[in-house]
Amino acid sequence: MKLFLPVWKKAITLGWPVALNHVFSTAKRTTDMLLMGFFGPAAVAAVGLGDVWERLVLRMGTGLGTGSIALIAQETGKGEGNSPLVLSQALIIGVCAGIPFVVTGLLIPDILIRILGAEEHVVLLPAQYLSVVFCAAPFRVISIIATRSL
Repeated sequence: MKLFLPVWKKAITLGWPVALNHVFSTAKRTTDMLLMGFFGPAAVAAVGLGDVWERLVLRMGTGLGTGSIALIAQETGKGEGNSPLVLSQALIIGVCAGIPFVVTGLLIPDILIRILGAEEHVVLLPAQYLSVVFCAAPFRVISIIATRSL
């Protein structure tokens, strides 16, 4: 066991930001559901329907974050000192990739909820939730990228 202790220390040192990011990503939906439970079944349904679309933001951020890890690792391995530039570019791409979600969240959240088969009297609350979540998309994406790139 003593032989592997340095490896475990290094793995924990490198892995804690990713683990923490995963905990916070999971906790966001859980917190939303817990809070909406106080407002009734319609609010819980709103979070459930809106979260289906919000997962696209999470997947995009995770994909960009994973790609930035690889690129930053390559630059660090080369020793040329371009890692901050790569991280800056990844963050800019993350913001730009989040902008279509903002536009979508402001213009057509009700259509996205209807696509899921929600009845007309149910559409308003999930559409409002989706608007808020999509407007925060650029910030969510850059936080995922930044956390994964530590």
